[in-house]
Parts: sequence; structure tokens; C-alpha cells
Amino acid sequence: MKFRIFFSVMLFFQAFFLFAGNIDADRLLSEGLDLFQTSRYSEAVGKFNLIIQSPALVDYHSVAYFMLAKSYLGMNKLKEASDYLEYFLKNYKDHIYFSEAYYLKARLLFQQGDVENSIMLSEDFLNKYPGSPFVPNTYFLIGECLFAKGKFDEALKFYRTVMEKYPASAKVEAAQYRASLVGFRKREVELLKLLKWSYEDSLVSIEEYQRREQTYEQAIAAYQSKISGTGGTGTPQVNDLQLKLAEKEIELEKLKTQAAELATENARLKGEPVTDQTGTILPADISEELRKKMEMLEVKEKALEVKEQYLKWLETYLEGE
Repeated sequence: MKFRIFFSVMLFFQAFFLFAGNIDADRLLSEGLDLFQTSRYSEAVGKFNLIIQSPALVDYHSVAYFMLAKSYLGMNKLKEASDYLEYFLKNYKDHIYFSEAYYLKARLLFQQGDVENSIMLSEDFLNKYPGSPFVPNTYFLIGECLFAKGKFDEALKFYRTVMEKYPASAKVEAAQYRASLVGFRKREVELLKLLKWSYEDSLVSIEEYQRREQTYEQAIAAYQSKISGTGGTGTPQVNDLQLKLAEKEIELEKLKTQAAELATENARLKGEPVTDQTGTILPADISEELRKKMEMLEVKEKALEVKEQYLKWLETYLEGE
């Protein structure tokens, strides 16, 4: 009789603690989910950690691990998110949330910069879970990976897949926005290439100008030295001509620059295409600084031609002396 009473008491306490444990787990899980839904991820992590720290709540550990991974993703703590996600995928392959965790792994790889493996895992997800509600999210994710790689036309195909096949998806607006960026991004890349080429050409032109200028300056110095050595009466006249020439060159540069700026502005006001010194049509939004450099190079080129003519005249003059 005493044994029966003792056994009945033990069963009562076991049922009580099991029931109490489930109530505690439900409460912690519910509170954690509410915090997660309101983006209070740090507080949610505290609730889910209490669950996995309790051996009595082992039946809730799988959900707690999954929600810990999602909470750390929400906080952009990718290392912690990856650790919990890997644990969940390794230990709970038959769980109802496994397919979503598989998609989250592909998304996490993208956020970590591992674009190639993100694409590979996303394609595997589409093959394994074609009926998953995360299929449109996965198409969008592949589009993002391709966009990041600069494959804009291929990315556009995946964005359009989301828009056309899954119009009720939460990713439709994001896909529409990203699709609209593809054209701008392609144009930006082409413009950057053009600016890079133009800049490189400008550097070559500047180096050539500096080389020629140095050569002319050396020639002038040699002629001036020769003039000084003659002691003739023509030296003051030559010096005066050289001074006047330098003044005219400065005025010429200013006038050319002003004329180029006025011509450019006039063309813009008329809606006409703007061209460089070679006649090449430039994009309307090309860097103004680069345009001015190109115009100044043209002016300096003209100035060098004037210098060259002057040197030839000076050489002829000296030979006559």
C-alpha cells in the first residue's frame, strides 16, 4: 500500500514538472518570437538562449537554434548566425524549418561576400525545394549575386522571373527596383571606362607636352646663350620680341579657354552634342574637370606651335647675324 502511494506521488511530480516545463518553454518561445517580430533581436536572443540552456526543454531546442540564427542575422552578426545555422542544418535535417534554413545559408554566404557558393547553394535549393515559399526569394538572391559580379543582363533575367512568375511575392518591389538600376549601372560602368580611357589619354598628352616643352626651353636657353655671346646690336630687339611673345601666349591661353567654355555652354543651351578637340561626341554628363583639362591641352598645343615658329624665326635671325 505504501509502495502504491509512493509510486502515485512520483508519477504526479513527474507529470507536474513535465507540464510545467512545457508551459515555461511555450512562454519563453512566445516572448522570443514577439521580440523577434518587433526587431528587438538582442532581447530575443536572451529568450532563445534560456531554452537551449535547459535540458528539460530539449524538444524546443531545434526551434531555439533556428531562431537564434535568424536573430543574429537580423543584427548582422554573421559569424554567430553562421554558427547556429550550421548547427541546425547538421542536427535537424527533418525539421519543418530545414528548407528555410537552407535558403538562409545561401543568403548568408552572399552577405559574407562568397557570391559563387551562394549561387551554387541557391540553385541547389531550387532543385530540392521547388514548392518552397522561399523560391522567389532565391531567384532574387541569385539576381543579387549576378549584379554584384557585374553580370547585369543575367541578373535582370532573375529579377524579371520574380516579377512575372511571382507577382504576389514580397520580393516583387525589390526586384522592380533592382531591375530599374540595371540600365543605370551599365551606363555608369561604360562612363567610368570612358573616363578612364580619357584620363589615360590625357596623361599621355600631358607627358608629351612636358617633354616637348622641356626640349623647346632647352633650345631657347641655347639660342639666348648664343645671342649673349654675339654682343650684337640685335639682342635688345630679340629680348623684346621674346617678352611680347610670352605675353601673347598667356593672352592666347586665356582667350582659348574662354572661347571653349562659351562654345560648350552654347552647345548645351541649344541641346547640341558637345565634342572634344578631335570631334568625338562626349557624354552630356562627362566630368567637367576632365573636359577643361582636355581644352587646356588643346590650348597648350597651340602655344607650343607658336613657340616652334618663334624658334625657327630666331634661328634664321641668328644665322643672319
